[in-house]
Amino acid sequence: MSDQEAAVAELERVGFRVVRRTSALVFLVHPEYPGLLVRVGTVFVVAERDGVEQARQRLETLDVETLLGRAKEQRTEPME
Repeated sequence: MSDQEAAVAELERVGFRVVRRTSALVFLVHPEYPGLLVRVGTVFVVAERDGVEQARQRLETLDVETLLGRAKEQRTEPME
């Protein structure tokens, strides 16, 4: 299993579902995180909301809890 496949499997275990695949990327969403899109590439896992990056981790060191925690923190920061 590749690092990318392992990352997708880990995200699916916590409730994410795949919404799109390309040759290099897998896009996932989760019903409890409306507006959050997680993109799993060949090197990085990126969480974004409305096209704005919220969190990024390398595939080989993916920690889903930390990734989602950072994405939640970004959402609650006040707008300037």
